[in-house]
Amino acid sequence: MNLINKILVPVDGSESSKRALKYAKELAEKLPGEITLLHVYELPVQFTDFEDRSETFSNLSEDIKIYGQKILDESEKQIATPQMNINKLLLEGHKGNTITEIAEQNNFDLII
Repeated sequence: MNLINKILVPVDGSESSKRALKYAKELAEKLPGEITLLHVYELPVQFTDFEDRSETFSNLSEDIKIYGQKILDESEKQIATPQMNINKLLLEGHKGNTITEIAEQNNFDLII
């Protein structure tokens, strides 16, 4: 039985994130299990406080989600192999809190 079966990799498209992906891939190739890529986005405060969610807010919110999904898709392409089990999550929230909550709720063995 492996001690590491579930790996969580928060991604943001940065160089540090790309290095973490590379390490996660190397580890996952040695240990059977699954990798979950997580991108957490935060909407600017000035938009989240509006009672009236205008068209501008809707467009900005949708653009941020599209960009986040693009980061996830590109990250998956960097590490995907036919035998690798990869999941992707796109969530809105505070980055640190959301990463911690997801890790605890889903019993991840390692966060890279």
